[in-house]
Amino acid sequence: MVKFTVELCRTNCHILGMERKKRFGFQTPAYGYAAVERALGAMLGTTDAAIRAGQLRGRLKRLLVLGLPPAGAGKGSRRLYSWEEVCQLGLALLLEDADVEPVAVVRALENTWPRLANKVRQAPDCPDGNPMMLIIRLTAVSGPWRTGDPVSAMPWITIARRIDERAQEQYRKHGFRDESDTVLMLIDRNEPGWIATRNLTNDLQRLQAALHEGE
Repeated sequence: MVKFTVELCRTNCHILGMERKKRFGFQTPAYGYAAVERALGAMLGTTDAAIRAGQLRGRLKRLLVLGLPPAGAGKGSRRLYSWEEVCQLGLALLLEDADVEPVAVVRALENTWPRLANKVRQAPDCPDGNPMMLIIRLTAVSGPWRTGDPVSAMPWITIARRIDERAQEQYRKHGFRDESDTVLMLIDRNEPGWIATRNLTNDLQRLQAALHEGE
């Protein structure tokens, strides 16, 4: 009886694991546009349906026209979005909230997404004490003046844990000054522009919860 119970538990856990993987599959098309729009509004603290149908929808249409995310199967209300694509739209809106032009946002994400995707996937599961941070350097006026390229308004974007725990361990082990705080380390660099940061773990947790609200 005990053996049967253990095996049943293992089987159920395996089935639940498969269901969870299917539900939250990073690249599995699963979410309709209406749910995506509502969840993105909730992530930004916008619950007003009029705002979602006006300003937010307009920004999302602009991103889609610019190719973010890339065209998928289905069109309009029939298209399903993966969690990865929802996150791409979420990051784009967060970057626009830092007053970066949509053209620069889309080009930056297209160029950096291959190295950002895994950190984005991990972000909702990071602990509160060491969240994943979205960090960008901004030269919104001087960058385009200097180069003529709108993308230079945001010369780089990165996603990293707030504390580099491996580096922290080494600093403590050797008695060095602790410089494991990623945000402070980047601020201390002698580079032009502003450093802007957001707690991406919190943002994507809100986005994920809103996406599955009512299930």
